Amino acid sequence: MVELLKSRSTFFRNLVIREIATRNPGIQGEFLFTSITVLSEAPLTTEVPKSEAALKDWTNFTRSINKLLPENLPPVNAQSEVFMDSYRMNVIVESTVSSYFFANGLILLVILLFMGNLLLTLMVMASLVLILLCFGGLI
Repeated sequence: MVELLKSRSTFFRNLVIREIATRNPGIQGEFLFTSITVLSEAPLTTEVPKSEAALKDWTNFTRSINKLLPENLPPVNAQSEVFMDSYRMNVIVESTVSSYFFANGLILLVILLFMGNLLLTLMVMASLVLILLCFGGLI
């Protein structure tokens, strides 16, 4: 039935091309996944960005659906480019900040080990932090 609709309507073919996947060409063989595209408006919140609030709502919804599913069906997942962009941005910021603190801690130990002067080490670290603040436009 789906193949017949795809052959008769280009709009339907373009609509389901990324929605249904099987092991064989077309709609033949074992199903790999079925996708449903939903247009959703994200609520405007002040505490968290809209994409994070929408991701949280959709994750809660899919979690409740997965509790109702029989054992032999695969889980339902919420996926979106907006969700991935939000997640990607958070991960990049977190990894950058943790890398900076790790590198500064390592530099502190190396300078302290080779110089043996705590005051000089603290002055070097303070100058590195001030340089970073200048690059960030905070000073």
